[in-house]
Amino acid sequence: MSGGLVTWPTPGYLGGAEHKEIPVVNPVQFIQQVRNEGAKIVWPTRREVITTTIMVLILSAITSIFFFLVDLGIRAALGFILTNVS
Repeated sequence: MSGGLVTWPTPGYLGGAEHKEIPVVNPVQFIQQVRNEGAKIVWPTRREVITTTIMVLILSAITSIFFFLVDLGIRAALGFILTNVS
């Protein structure tokens, strides 16, 4: 530790570990930085949440129907093969 910095090993390109210096911050500064970063978050609007939720539900339904049909086809093909082969 030198000058308020901590060295942290990071993977190197040639197999060796490089040491990256990261600043040491006291807990009060850390909490302030977290709150500042949290204030930068842009939350989606209610309309965006509803729209994307509906899209997820519709695509999930389409995907489940697709896999149901694929499963039905495979089951029918295997049933046909197993009854006619033996």
